[in-house]
Amino acid sequence: MDWILKIKTNDNAALKEIYTLCREECVGWLQKDFGLTTDDALDVFQVSVVILYDNVMTGKLLHLNS
Repeated sequence: MDWILKIKTNDNAALKEIYTLCREECVGWLQKDFGLTTDDALDVFQVSVVILYDNVMTGKLLHLNS
């Protein structure tokens, strides 16, 4: 799936899908590996999704490697 194209063409649906697919695993990883509280881990995840969106829309992120 080309997430970058999906974000550019239908950003709300793509971001909602990314958020839903990745939230639980990412928050768990942040808690386990970095000792964050649930609230802090959710904040980090949410900011990361916003940064992803910004980087795609400004052309800083052109392809995903993993």
